[in-house]
Amino acid sequence: MAEEVPGWLASDDYESVRARVPIVCVDLIPYFAARPDPYLLISRGDGADRTPGPGWCWVGGRVRRREALASAARRHLVATLGPEVAVARADWTAPDAVTELLPVGAAIGPPGSAPRDPRMHAISLCWVIDCGGSPIAIGEAAKLGWFSAPDLGVESGRFAFGLGGVITRIVEADAARRADPIKSGGSRASKGDG
Repeated sequence: MAEEVPGWLASDDYESVRARVPIVCVDLIPYFAARPDPYLLISRGDGADRTPGPGWCWVGGRVRRREALASAARRHLVATLGPEVAVARADWTAPDAVTELLPVGAAIGPPGSAPRDPRMHAISLCWVIDCGGSPIAIGEAAKLGWFSAPDLGVESGRFAFGLGGVITRIVEADAARRADPIKSGGSRASKGDG
């Protein structure tokens, strides 16, 4: 079996695997401290060429074979937000959330019980990561959206994959940690380097 890109399965092989087993993904919510609305999400477009359709979601995607989580995260950041975005800090040993995205139509749990992905069954390891630089919408990102923690509750109906509740909880927890690092058991700044 020849690989099209090192670490990637050939397209037909990947589709076969994706139809049969959950795919591990790194998903990121970039945080830009210098902005008044510091949390960055992307809109993937209308679904025509940017599956799965409109709505805000995190940056990320699958992890390649033999690829470290930090490397996968950087690859997805550059592919989606451009080469000018840099990770200032992240602790790749401890995701902020682990979320299961069930395939659409899956008979696993009641409807609406989990986020859905029309393409696959995915296990998402999600981080809020401190970033710097100048992001641009490229690759799968049709546009960028900047949010504060309170904005997300208002916007929660406009998320792709049914991720509104998940992203809102992750960002609210991160905002609480940043607002009161002593009460929350440590600041983001104390986490390991990216």
